[in-house]
Amino acid sequence: MILRQTVAIAMAAFFAAGCASVSEGSTQTVTVGTAPVDDARSVVSTDRGKWPQISPGAVLILKSESVLTVVCDKDGWQEAKFYD
Repeated sequence: MILRQTVAIAMAAFFAAGCASVSEGSTQTVTVGTAPVDDARSVVSTDRGKWPQISPGAVLILKSESVLTVVCDKDGWQEAKFYD
C-alpha cells in the first residue's frame, strides 16, 4: 500500500511539472520514484511501447495520446499501478 501511494505522489508531481513540455518533440522523459523503497521493478507503458526500469530512475518514452501506465513491484510489497 505504501508503494502504491508513493508512486501516485511521485507521478502526480511529475505530470504537474511537465505539462508545458508535452507538445514539443516526439519523446518525453518519465521519472519513477518509489520512496522510501528503492530497487522496485517498474514498467512505463503506452500504446507505443513498454520501457522497464528500476526505481528510482527515468526512461525516455515515445509520446502518445493513449493512457500512460506505470506498474511497480518489489518482493514483499503490494504491486502498485498508476494511470494517467
